[in-house]
Amino acid sequence: MHIIKQLANRKNMSFAELEREIGLSNGTIARWGKASPNSKGLEAVADYFNVSVDYLLGREKPQEDEYEQQLVAMFRKQTDGMNDSQKEKFNKSLDKLFSVAEVLLSDEDNWKGD
Repeated sequence: MHIIKQLANRKNMSFAELEREIGLSNGTIARWGKASPNSKGLEAVADYFNVSVDYLLGREKPQEDEYEQQLVAMFRKQTDGMNDSQKEKFNKSLDKLFSVAEVLLSDEDNWKGD
């Protein structure tokens, strides 16, 4: 449950939103804290977050893909030597940049002719 909560939080999702997204009935994931989950439900959650069922069960560590490793390396390179205040401003700037990027990516007209 704890791992699923972390994954949902990263996407700013509640359990209810996740359940709707993957077709589970309301309250299913919360009940997994008291009863064993079924394999189909676990598989649906694992597929949604692109992780293994073993990862959800705490049996294996998450694997960072190569792209994620590159992003972390770029972030570290860019923030090297910054103080905490500068890092906070940098993070806020990135957050705004990502918001703009989401809007651009969602509008196919922006990509015609590329």
